[in-house]
Amino acid sequence: MDMYTTTADTLQSATFDAVMGYLHSIPISFETKKSVYRQLRQEVYDGHLQTMKDRLKQIAALKHGWDGYDGLIIKKKTIENFSQFLNICRPADVAEWSLFPNTNGTLLLEQKDASISLASKEFSYYAEQTDKYMEADNQPYSLQLFLETIRTINSFLKQ
Repeated sequence: MDMYTTTADTLQSATFDAVMGYLHSIPISFETKKSVYRQLRQEVYDGHLQTMKDRLKQIAALKHGWDGYDGLIIKKKTIENFSQFLNICRPADVAEWSLFPNTNGTLLLEQKDASISLASKEFSYYAEQTDKYMEADNQPYSLQLFLETIRTINSFLKQ
């Protein structure tokens, strides 16, 4: 567990796994199981989206030197850009991502085998899977392009 994973996140994941294990053990139709799974998964995704919004508020409040050294504050425009993204994205778009401040004044989104660095006017990303990877540096920021990039990376990682 990294330093930004909360006990609630870990408990939520363990609870989800336990409920799914129980769901598969009871004699109900496949369609009913599928319906329960979708509802439960949506609640987990919605909860993670809210956690990410709360995390963004924490990051927005950081002061210069927040890392104990010379960590730069995250620019207001960068915070606004990501906040707008969170307001239009689907919960599943961010379900696997974690949000961190970066010492250079950018936001860092990470998940297993992928990362995105978001600044006020541009973003860069990298994702890898076995023998394939995708990356781009200094992409001009637009809300639509950022959303499409997140979705493309998510699809790429599920291949």
